[in-house]
Amino acid sequence: MKDEDRILELPGFPSVPSLLKKKPGVIFILEKASLTLAYVGKKFQVLHPDEHADFMRKKNLDPYKHRSNILYEALTKLLQKFNVKAKGTSSKLFHLIKNPVTQYLPVNSHKIGLSFRSQEVVDIADYVSSASDDTTLVFVVGAMAHGKIDQDYTDEFISICKAPLSANACLMKICVALEESRDIFCFNSC
Repeated sequence: MKDEDRILELPGFPSVPSLLKKKPGVIFILEKASLTLAYVGKKFQVLHPDEHADFMRKKNLDPYKHRSNILYEALTKLLQKFNVKAKGTSSKLFHLIKNPVTQYLPVNSHKIGLSFRSQEVVDIADYVSSASDDTTLVFVVGAMAHGKIDQDYTDEFISICKAPLSANACLMKICVALEESRDIFCFNSC
């Protein structure tokens, strides 16, 4: 085995299959996404503050902490832009992972937190087009009604708008910028 083919395993750090990945990509982390499963009526359901208001009141649950609609809207936007599998192959383009997500991130990743309170307001199209071709971009987007995303594992925080945006609006702006900068989808030729 050649030295460049060997993967170093450090104690306490899990060996991550994505280290072997040849092409960098883009990863979206939907921070603090709330999916609370509860037995309501006669079946299990994901709690939603509008549909399960009475149940949540009886169980003394804060409706702002159980906003599954935020995650639903964000995933809907992502799935409108990306297929789950690549066309003509069986390679996955989208899958869910459990916490802690940092154990799945490639070594060459650059973790970008999005916050409208960030001092650095960037044009997202310029930002993604100026990113290095050998770096995997990891966008950390808040998927909660109120609060901040975890700063412990992000490399930097940026704002893509001077006003607060919903998670799905952030994802849409990022996806459009990625499409244009990486020539991912060619809608003009359709």
